[in-house]
Amino acid sequence: LEGHRRWLALSGEAPSLAYVLGLSLLLAGVGLGLALISQAPIAFGLVLLGGVYPTVRLRTQARQVRRAVERALPELTALVAAEPSAGNPPDKALERAGRWGGPLAALVQEAVTQARILGRPLLGRGGSPGLLVEVVANYDLPSLSAFASQVELAARKGAAGPDLMAALARSLILEYKEQALRSAESLESRLAVPSVLFFFLPFLFLILTPLLLPV
Repeated sequence: LEGHRRWLALSGEAPSLAYVLGLSLLLAGVGLGLALISQAPIAFGLVLLGGVYPTVRLRTQARQVRRAVERALPELTALVAAEPSAGNPPDKALERAGRWGGPLAALVQEAVTQARILGRPLLGRGGSPGLLVEVVANYDLPSLSAFASQVELAARKGAAGPDLMAALARSLILEYKEQALRSAESLESRLAVPSVLFFFLPFLFLILTPLLLPV
């Protein structure tokens, strides 16, 4: 639950842990009351559904935020890769990205704020790791962790950093393009079940009902 709430906090809509657990108990209690009133064995499934619904909903919303962060990674990488050509270090590019808006910008802004409060560098210098890598590690997203590590490596490389960031930006863009193509290819199979339920079966019912009524 804390992991899901951490993701939702990036969109500014994270409910408290007490709210989630309280809502689960409330819905489970309502389901139990309905089951006792109806005395139907199947109605006791409402207790389970009511208890797990808030958690399932929280997880679904957290996954949407994760996907939004993954979609924004190529754009952020391209921005960080373009900044050195203007004479700006990657730290400045990340600080600017924190003012964009959106979940990924909120995550970057969180790292920038902590770096200022703790007096530590956003990206590692020398032997000390940067704060961006530590903040990103709390979100358990491999592509995000790889991005933070590559940005820090580019900051350590000095003159070779811009070439490394440009290569990273190209690889992320190609990877996102491949994911989009795979999603488009699998769209037809994902639509098969809804097509059967909401189109084929009602259509079959409309055809067979007039034929079976005389029988």
